[in-house]
Amino acid sequence: MGKMLAAALPAWLFDRRRQRVAFGLWGAVFLVFSIVSILRPEARTVLHVYRKASSAWLSGQEIYPGIDYPLPFVILFTPFARIPLSVAEILWRALEMGVYVGSLWRLARVVDPGPRRLFFLLSILALPAALGSINNGQTNLLLAGAMAHAAVDWIAMRRRFAVAWLIVAVVVKPIGIVMVLLVAAADLALVPWLAGGLLLTAAMPLLFDPWPYVVHQYQAWVADLLSIAPSGEHRFDDINGLLRTLHVHVPPAGMLVTRAVAAVLTLAVWLAASKRFTQPRRGLTLLGLSASYLMLFNPRTESNGYVILSHAIAAFALLVLVVEARRIGWLLVGLDAGMANGSCGRTIWLMTKLWLKPVLALFFFAFLISEVWSSRSVNAVARSDSPGPPANPRS
Repeated sequence: MGKMLAAALPAWLFDRRRQRVAFGLWGAVFLVFSIVSILRPEARTVLHVYRKASSAWLSGQEIYPGIDYPLPFVILFTPFARIPLSVAEILWRALEMGVYVGSLWRLARVVDPGPRRLFFLLSILALPAALGSINNGQTNLLLAGAMAHAAVDWIAMRRRFAVAWLIVAVVVKPIGIVMVLLVAAADLALVPWLAGGLLLTAAMPLLFDPWPYVVHQYQAWVADLLSIAPSGEHRFDDINGLLRTLHVHVPPAGMLVTRAVAAVLTLAVWLAASKRFTQPRRGLTLLGLSASYLMLFNPRTESNGYVILSHAIAAFALLVLVVEARRIGWLLVGLDAGMANGSCGRTIWLMTKLWLKPVLALFFFAFLISEVWSSRSVNAVARSDSPGPPANPRS
């Protein structure tokens, strides 16, 4: 392990003291945005949207349209709607960053469970793409963290924890269902747990409201989603945003077919990977495929949403570059660095918005397909061929 690490990157990057540096970096980011939220509590934030929806629920009013999130999320967000906005901004970011940074810590220990730690490198790679969501408080950061925690627990065969995190992902953003379906397809034993958990979560509002109100809100929510999904706006960073930037206009029916074909391809690649790969590569492929599909084929993918993909690319890059000592890992590092285009100044942002991130996601998606096609199952940490973790996993 040491020789392969030294062959890829300088040894000082793996010093245990770098862990403290990484935590200090995340702490500094949290402190800066906390100060901004106190001085300018309504500057570039979406929390007022969440608070308005939760306030509407508390008063028994109509929630939709106005928010794209399901009723359980609106209910669970109510504690943040009943406190001053500046305090809510700080506590909400603490929650999101805690979940996200915790997922990076666990991902680092999954990629390299030895005495060295990759948390510093993983943080350096993932932080730039996370700044946008930290800034405006979007739930993308929470979704990214929940998906990563689910992948880590699935790798470690902690199935009930994986199911819990997957349900959190769906509550935070319904697009988390993509990862749920991929897990269910490869691990049929989890289907009853996933289905039961999602049903119980959907029924949770009945603890607070009568049946007619809950049903009506769900109907309004679905109607709102159906109305906004086929958007003709040229402001989203999905595959359609890339095509429109290239002046290729695909009708809605054509995009629907494209998304369906991509879903079948993603499922096929995942089923092949789940049979051919050992852990942790299998779990990281699950995370990467789920995030890639969401970024490319969700019709309302925003630039900040790529935090959902960035840490998946970063984890795979470190697995390939550091653990397996393969030079193609530098390509993945480059792909992940491109996710920071929004933090590189207005000029670069205007030159690259709506096309660069979808292109990078396509390259990563193609990389995952090529890995499965070549049936690579390189595992430098000598794990078994079973889907479970090594003895005494530290996750």
